[in-house]
Amino acid sequence: MYLSSDNYLFKWWHFYLIMCIFGIMFYWMTNHFILTDTFYFSSFSSSLDIDKIESLIQINKRFQWIGYMAIPLAVLLKWVILAFIIYTGLIFFTDDASYHKCFKIVQLAEIIFIFVGVIKMAWFIIYPPVSIEEVQNFFPLSITNLLDFFQ
Repeated sequence: MYLSSDNYLFKWWHFYLIMCIFGIMFYWMTNHFILTDTFYFSSFSSSLDIDKIESLIQINKRFQWIGYMAIPLAVLLKWVILAFIIYTGLIFFTDDASYHKCFKIVQLAEIIFIFVGVIKMAWFIIYPPVSIEEVQNFFPLSITNLLDFFQ
């Protein structure tokens, strides 16, 4: 299948910046609206004492900047690795394969994760989670969520 470069008029770094902004925005919203201090207290009060929970919250707040800095690096690394894997598979089947085209396809496929983030954020703002497992095991738009795999 031939993919003309006319279909992709955007620069890769424009899309990269947009995806990093969305990633940082979702990370910030998760930390400020879902994983709040009251969430930690209600989630861990049965297994930890109050001093340990407060220590956990302080450590989380102190090292949040690492998460903000890791998002751009993780997005770029994910795109590069996935494009390389797709390109490696394509060179066995076609002479028309180029890494640039694979990179653009991986970028376009990343849009689904924006929808997942929006759905997850809206769901947890409307229905606040009770436990950390509920946050970890919620996968909107996946078959595991439809089949209640973790229930």
